[in-house]
Amino acid sequence: MKSSGLIFLIIILSVSHLTAQNSVSDLQLLKNADFENKKFERKKTEWMFKDAPNGFVKYNPVSLMLGGMMFFYQSSISPQFFANCLYNPTCSEFSKKLVKRYGIFKGVFLTADRLTRCNSFSARNIAPGKKDRVSGKVNETPDIYKSKSKKSYTNR
Repeated sequence: MKSSGLIFLIIILSVSHLTAQNSVSDLQLLKNADFENKKFERKKTEWMFKDAPNGFVKYNPVSLMLGGMMFFYQSSISPQFFANCLYNPTCSEFSKKLVKRYGIFKGVFLTADRLTRCNSFSARNIAPGKKDRVSGKVNETPDIYKSKSKKSYTNR
């Protein structure tokens, strides 16, 4: 009885060892690889308040500081991370749209809501129907925060 169990174990281990081997050698994989020079294209970062309707918004110290921090983050810090945002547009682009549409204070609070939803734990709660089939990301617009009774700041 013990010898038949031992023979069975040897057969299983030898078969699994044979199927675990790769049929294509490493040299063959390197020969077939595409080593074409790919050019890295930088994302064009735009100033947050460049299309502001008046000079007060454009040259306000608070908006200059917020716009400067966002520009620095998008042009210097964000490209260094390999993080993949769950949403389209990215959280920083969405934040710029929220601030343009709802103003600085409400835009910052709504950005905090978006940032709390952009993590691997929240990805489990996203309905499969909301994800784009090609990119796998959720497409959102600032309209999801639009209240039915109030107009946005840009539509006045």
